[in-house]
Amino acid sequence: MLSCLTVSLLVAQGLFHQAPPGVEDALRERVKKFYEADIAGKKEDAVKFVTASDRDGYRKADRRTAKSFEWNQVTWGEDFKTAKVVVNLALSGVDAPPFPLPEASNWRLEKGEWVWYLPPRK
Repeated sequence: MLSCLTVSLLVAQGLFHQAPPGVEDALRERVKKFYEADIAGKKEDAVKFVTASDRDGYRKADRRTAKSFEWNQVTWGEDFKTAKVVVNLALSGVDAPPFPLPEASNWRLEKGEWVWYLPPRK
């Protein structure tokens, strides 16, 4: 009885906040394509995954030079139309053993496609 109550409380608190079928897969695919282009230095390919209003900001940003990335986690917005994604970057040109450097990015659904965006400044 106590374990059922504990699970119910965790679900109510949103700790098992899982996206509907297909939503996370679609996000993962877009994030993957974005970081593959970004890491390859193909900014104009990567910018296709950036919301139109933030494309100039993305182009001007000083991006880290990474040699690879790995999915770490996703935190979903209430409606599963926004997400904060954390990937682990392996930086290029570093002569130390590899260690994950987390990088967070914000994503939202626009016209049925996941796009990278900069959140408004407060």
